[in-house]
Amino acid sequence: MAEIPSEYKKTLPSIEREPLYYFLLDAGESEDVYVKHFERAKQYAKERSIDSRYYAVSYQAKQVTDAVMPAVQPKGGFNTAYAMSEIFTSVPEGYFPIVLLVTENMNRAVPLEKTRMITAYPEVDCYYRLNDDSSLTPYRFSDSERLRDVAAPFIINALNYNGTAVGGEKSETIITGAELAGYTGNQYTDAFILQRNTFLAYTNDAQIYFIKDSIKQRILTKNTAFIVMETKEQEDLLLSLQEQFLSGQSTETPAVMMSEPAWAAVIAVLVILLMLVMTGKGMRKPPALN
Repeated sequence: MAEIPSEYKKTLPSIEREPLYYFLLDAGESEDVYVKHFERAKQYAKERSIDSRYYAVSYQAKQVTDAVMPAVQPKGGFNTAYAMSEIFTSVPEGYFPIVLLVTENMNRAVPLEKTRMITAYPEVDCYYRLNDDSSLTPYRFSDSERLRDVAAPFIINALNYNGTAVGGEKSETIITGAELAGYTGNQYTDAFILQRNTFLAYTNDAQIYFIKDSIKQRILTKNTAFIVMETKEQEDLLLSLQEQFLSGQSTETPAVMMSEPAWAAVIAVLVILLMLVMTGKGMRKPPALN
């Protein structure tokens, strides 16, 4: 683990990488709309002479060539999270990705959080929607918040800290690659290790693995949470169910009724009140409407 002060960052060398533009074309509505999206993307790339790749995105993603307009049979959806996950695992060496979504309705897009890419490509903080007038609407990876339209993507200067890419001017704490082998037993340090490993988990299987790690290490992450139990018996039962799941003995989530005497009294009171209302003894009859 390393603390990198903002002042120290000024002494670090830059990482020289070129942008590679990825156009995610909404192919889930109709072929006519998809063709329009493709033409808009190719025109944008031609006018700026940029290195670019194109993906037809519906419920899945398929890379397409810009030489021939492919026939697309819309199958619904605009799973941009799936497409971005595929992209971030296949960016050529010496490049960093800039993702442009081409769609008429951004509500159809499935956002991908920056946690999947922050450690690899600090140059980019947003993905963008390509508008009809060739302006770009940025959306932050961290929370998908929409920002003001811009004329060109905003690129952060990436710095080389002993082989680890860091970005920006703010101080930060990082876990270097050499420290990823195992947990230390110190929950503060292990929380950083778990976070870093989760960032690098691109596949669903890897994500599930680190969700299990979060439970084993008793470290709260965005994908896990600990429930506060009222009795030791409830806590032991929950831990037992977790151990069964982690060991593969159980793949289902069982429904368990926890003992809770206080709730029985509350339910009894509610039943009595309901009976009084139904018989007219617990509530005055409402006045008739004129």
